[in-house]
Amino acid sequence: MDELRKIISISFYTQLLMILSAILALTIAIVHRKKFRELDYIIFYPVASLIQGAIAYYCFVNGLSRDRWSLDTVSTSLFVLIEFLIIYKFFYKIIILEFLKRYIKIILFIYLLYLILIWAFTNSFYKHPIKVFLLESLCILFFCFIYLYQIFRLPPKQYLLNNPPFWITIGCLFYFSCTIPLFFLDSILYAFPQYYKFYSINYLAYTILFIFISKAFLCKPVPAK
Repeated sequence: MDELRKIISISFYTQLLMILSAILALTIAIVHRKKFRELDYIIFYPVASLIQGAIAYYCFVNGLSRDRWSLDTVSTSLFVLIEFLIIYKFFYKIIILEFLKRYIKIILFIYLLYLILIWAFTNSFYKHPIKVFLLESLCILFFCFIYLYQIFRLPPKQYLLNNPPFWITIGCLFYFSCTIPLFFLDSILYAFPQYYKFYSINYLAYTILFIFISKAFLCKPVPAK
């Protein structure tokens, strides 16, 4: 228990905030799961995050995170893939312009190809998963920009602040924009004695993303005209 308290306090308790926000998002998503069909897959996002977090804490408390083949690292690699696929599926549903859907598919192909190659020819799957974080962030930001572009191309039909896809898009835009510098500078930050404290930014950004997901499920359905 002391080990668990230590790792949470090291991050200035931002990990605890992230966990609470993920539980909140999951609870709200379960209660309102039938309101918006475009959010069907988003419910799995906080689930995957909580499972990966539980594995990470288990490994840390039991000293498994220091092993050559770390369950923590493998679970992180799998989470990155699941995270990307959930977000891809979400954007593929809300993008209705066909030429924009093609861009979504191309980005998916590029990312999966990169993932297969880097996992096959490097040790990133079980040792250094951070190698795939940067490209994942850039790809998901492209998804966000494509959706925002679609908003300006289509005639306004709904108040944006009551539009679930808008809230999740803004949440993704915030999270992946904030963490790109963190992942880009990882090799530099690693030189600092307590570099892991910088990752409080990651946990705090996830907290805000999960709050935006909660807000998306709390939007009011608009009757079809």
